[in-house]
Amino acid sequence: MPHVYNNTAHEAALVGLSMEDGLRGIQNAVIFPTGEPSKTGTATVRIYTKNKNDEEPKFSQQVYTPNVDENAGPNTLVTTVVASDKDGDNVRFGFVGGGTSSGQFVIEEITGVIRLHGKSISLDRDKYELNVTAMDDGACCVNGDATIHTSTAVVVVFITDVNDNKPVFKDCGTYYPKVEEGAPNGSPVIKVHATDEDKGVNGQVKYSIVQQPNQKGTKFTVDEETGEVSTNKVFDREGDDGKFVSVTVKATDQGEPSLEGVCSFTVEITDVNDNPPLFDRQKYVENVKQDASIGTNILRVSASDEDADNNGAIVYSLSAPSNPSDLEYFEIQQESGWIVLRKPLDRERYRLRVRASDRGSPPSYADVDVELDVVDRNNKPPLWDVSVYGPIHIKENVTVGTVVTSRETYKLEAMAQDKGYPPLSRTVEVQIDVVDRANNPPVWDHVVYGPIYIKENMPVGAKVVSVKARSVNPIQCLVAPCGTPDISILARHLWEFVLCTLTPKTRIARPDFFLLVCGCPSSPDYLLLLVMSQLTVGSTDDW
Repeated sequence: MPHVYNNTAHEAALVGLSMEDGLRGIQNAVIFPTGEPSKTGTATVRIYTKNKNDEEPKFSQQVYTPNVDENAGPNTLVTTVVASDKDGDNVRFGFVGGGTSSGQFVIEEITGVIRLHGKSISLDRDKYELNVTAMDDGACCVNGDATIHTSTAVVVVFITDVNDNKPVFKDCGTYYPKVEEGAPNGSPVIKVHATDEDKGVNGQVKYSIVQQPNQKGTKFTVDEETGEVSTNKVFDREGDDGKFVSVTVKATDQGEPSLEGVCSFTVEITDVNDNPPLFDRQKYVENVKQDASIGTNILRVSASDEDADNNGAIVYSLSAPSNPSDLEYFEIQQESGWIVLRKPLDRERYRLRVRASDRGSPPSYADVDVELDVVDRNNKPPLWDVSVYGPIHIKENVTVGTVVTSRETYKLEAMAQDKGYPPLSRTVEVQIDVVDRANNPPVWDHVVYGPIYIKENMPVGAKVVSVKARSVNPIQCLVAPCGTPDISILARHLWEFVLCTLTPKTRIARPDFFLLVCGCPSSPDYLLLLVMSQLTVGSTDDW
């Protein structure tokens, strides 16, 4: 509200009026004259003002805080700034320093809209700070553009992270942890670390153990915050766990949805000297020749150790607890375990003890007893009572076991061997002749020969019939008549039968039968074959 002041000239003055106060006139002004006594009066005063470009633009807020996704593309809207000028001037926007672009951002001069520019975008910072200006144009009044007013505001663009990066174990390939077998449960193994290039919760990582297929429980645990891996059991290198154990650690970010990365590596179970050597025998017993020469390898002992490296490397040593003097005759090779003769033998028996020790710290060991029996030199071979046995005749089918062959003569060599050390032997030659037995009968080409007709006046010596047979053995045939005495038939030569005697008759009513007996006279056993031969004697008038 403007104030009214008085002066001696009885004039009234209004002070502090401006166009922006919105005054176009004032009524009922009070004027105070300075006379005595003072009196008052009222009057209506109308005052008109002219606009002047004396106001700067005002932003709607001094600080703008928009958010933009990190994967936002070109021309993405960021925010809109608003400013007004009480003078009524038009307002134009820009960035401090001039121009409508600043880095990856542009502003529309008339509307105040801020966008990302139209080129490739790479928002690699958490926030971007822009200083925006608003400038009037003096269009409110005459000569208003002579004085231009500006104001500024701050736009802080926060880049909102998008969960588009999974956790990565950058050093996974360098993880080669070791843990000692027998280490207590919860022993530290290694500390793993995964990084996530996302921001905020999208980049926060938590760790877990991936359980192996067909595995009951996990052999390791991991702290979900620190990545510290620890054992979850007591390992036995020589047992089911073996020398190496695989483990997989998973890192999961806290984004929505979450992303994860894995790292697989092998934990070596280092050896502890927890297994003593073990010999392949409980006791060694060996015969030694009395005349064995010095330096002869007598016996080799062998032991094994399931531990590794030095814990499994074995050396041998020799002692003679029962008779220390026995040690004078033998020594042992530390690496190979060979017991070597170092002095001629003069007793019947020696008793030694071998110790197998590993190279662990402290070393483990095992003992085994060795008994060596001295035997005489074997220089008298056995003697046969004769130098040659045979000839010996046996039947081909003699019943002792199974018949093997049909050879006529066998020449064998028999050997007699003693049980000395080394064993000695002598051989003798044996000849066996096999005597053949006729066990393959002849086979006739006909079962019955006949009927055979003979003329009544046939001369003696005339051919009657020819028969045939097959045999693998030599054969001879005999003829035995079994019918009338009027006819006699004999073999003139092999298998050809001729008429020997014949009594003339007109006809013989019944046929005569003959039994042919065939066999091998050289053998005591005859094989008989019956062949019926029917002969009929007829009159010459019948032919």
